[in-house]
Amino acid sequence: VYCDSSSYGGGIGVAAVLYLDSMEESSLTYHLGSDAEHTVYKGEVVGFTLGLHLLASVVGWIRRGAIMGSNSQAVIMALDNQHPHPAHYLLDHVHTAAENLHRKVNQLSHTPERHAALCAGKKWTACTRGATDLQVHWTPGHIGFGLNVRVDELAKDAAQGTFSDPKTLPVYLQSKPLPASILATRQCMLTDIEGLWQRRWKKSLRFPKINRINDTLPSKGYMHLV
Repeated sequence: VYCDSSSYGGGIGVAAVLYLDSMEESSLTYHLGSDAEHTVYKGEVVGFTLGLHLLASVVGWIRRGAIMGSNSQAVIMALDNQHPHPAHYLLDHVHTAAENLHRKVNQLSHTPERHAALCAGKKWTACTRGATDLQVHWTPGHIGFGLNVRVDELAKDAAQGTFSDPKTLPVYLQSKPLPASILATRQCMLTDIEGLWQRRWKKSLRFPKINRINDTLPSKGYMHLV
């Protein structure tokens, strides 16, 4: 499975593509919303949940193992980071989806034992870890790697509003939009404030004279200087 997120045309889109024996089997896409409210990082995390959702639909094929590819090193490292950080609630969805996948594989691999235990009136609990060899690999993006190019194209389409039927998506994505990202909202506000600052500065009586000395004002370099 290859996952990717893209900021394109003012929107944030995410996609995941499932391959079986190097052949595309299925895909899922999701439109997060405006890039003023969401981030690509957030989309990359959602991409992992889409990928795991696709793997759960072909449990019989992945008893020996499966590989998930992503070009986001930040998200891959965040999977092992249990400290609070941006989009942590989405990482919880990733871990839950991974546990459910292991549980399904374990149930399928031990069907006779499970059936015998249930017939005997005993409780049988499936493993949520180690049932299959689930690996996460970093894949370099934008270098012409065919499998990654395909998911990037779908992510761009999703950024423009094209996405899969909600009924085919993970449950948490079916009912309502995801909450706005604090980081994206803050950056949008800073951009608006900077634009307002520039417009007011150009209307200032001091602008013509100072502009002849330094035409980069107002700039970040000037703010650091003063």
